[in-house]
Amino acid sequence: LLERTKHHLKQCDGVLVLDGKMIRIQGKLFTCFVAWDRGFKRPIHFLLKEGGEKELWYWRLLVDLERLGYKPKAFVSDGIMSLKESLADRYPNLPHQRCTVHIFLAARSKVIHGKKIDDRSKKFVDQLKDILWSKTLNEAKRKFKNIWDTKGLTRSERIALRFIYPTLKECFICRDSKWK
Repeated sequence: LLERTKHHLKQCDGVLVLDGKMIRIQGKLFTCFVAWDRGFKRPIHFLLKEGGEKELWYWRLLVDLERLGYKPKAFVSDGIMSLKESLADRYPNLPHQRCTVHIFLAARSKVIHGKKIDDRSKKFVDQLKDILWSKTLNEAKRKFKNIWDTKGLTRSERIALRFIYPTLKECFICRDSKWK
């Protein structure tokens, strides 16, 4: 994967998406740490590690990528504070965006419980998507207000909306035109 990345650095835009997924292999718990470049639209590096400090393995991903000549310009992650702080220490002038998918899934879980989804919940979840994947922060805020002002929202729908509103600004950092 690193060899492929080395040959395709020009296709990378420097907006680095970092994520980790815990998986069980032969009864042992591992974490797969993945680095995606938004411009390349594919993983550019990964590590599969058992235990240990997450920040250490993300750090290792970054060191490996820098050795190839990859230069991050911004970061996107699930918002783990220790990772955000670690990135800010190493790259103090680079912006950090919360991952919209992680925000959406967390908000969705406040409305949908289990596998069955009724029509009302489906419609509301589609509205959450519409807010979070707006083109601009101002558009997202307008859509949020329109939904918030809707009479008859359920308690769980209001909880989901209260959850996403404070995160909106953090979801649009790398969508600014200077990152395209």
